[in-house]
Amino acid sequence: MANAFLFAQQAADRRIEAKPDAGSAEWYAAYTDVLGRIGWTVEDRSATTRAFKGSAGSVHRAILPVVTAALVPVAGVAPLVVQVLQGLQEMDADRPWMTLFARTSRRARANQFQVAHVRGGSAPTIRIVAFDLDARQSQTQVLFFRFASAEADLSHFETGLSVNGPVFAAAAPVMRDRLADRVARYVAEIEI
Repeated sequence: MANAFLFAQQAADRRIEAKPDAGSAEWYAAYTDVLGRIGWTVEDRSATTRAFKGSAGSVHRAILPVVTAALVPVAGVAPLVVQVLQGLQEMDADRPWMTLFARTSRRARANQFQVAHVRGGSAPTIRIVAFDLDARQSQTQVLFFRFASAEADLSHFETGLSVNGPVFAAAAPVMRDRLADRVARYVAEIEI
């Protein structure tokens, strides 16, 4: 199964590499399209983007429940992703306590992080949840007065897949061989 996801990743990378303005949505669509063609049945697919604006704290507090709710089916992963997002709240932790004048602008981009939850059995199912987070924070400080604003765009992609046994069984050896050839060529080209 791991080969299928690596194969889909490589194919999605190749499909969008010729499109310089392609983003995470296009990559994710190509990725799930390839999975659907190599033996996985796409049961459902959704994509949403939400924009958050306000103070850094309010944006952070608004994003966390959205991410946590999306990760409920993926046991144990939500705390890891939330920990990554905690870093956004601390973007200005190293500011001095007294500043005469300062204007800063910071941007954090966590370009497409993805988690998958697999349910085994005779017919495995997979739930893939992916996010694209683009956070921006600007701040102006004059003496003790601080004016700050923050914005974030959170895109959430989710797909449910089930395996189509006969199609996957036919595709598996071909994927394995193509990936092995590609890895062998890559290793041969590495200078040591």
